Amino acid sequence: MAGFIALGGAFEGSGGAPRALRVTLLGVALQLPCAAWLSGAWGLPGTAAAMAAAMAVQCACLGVVARRAVVGDGAQDGARTACSWAG
Repeated sequence: MAGFIALGGAFEGSGGAPRALRVTLLGVALQLPCAAWLSGAWGLPGTAAAMAAAMAVQCACLGVVARRAVVGDGAQDGARTACSWAG
């Protein structure tokens, strides 16, 4: 979680807040249904597992976005990602 917060802050400071917002919205969209499903199966630990899984996906996506921004991929702003919605 700390890694995501740090990378998100770096993106916001550099003007990349829309990309960080899209990744955050993806995480929320993943976390809510998973938490509802896993809380029925595992109770409170299921909710924590859903949060951990969503955070792992968010960190992976933001890591891809950060790498693309540093390395560049021939895009005009160097911020394209493997997922078209995040670029």
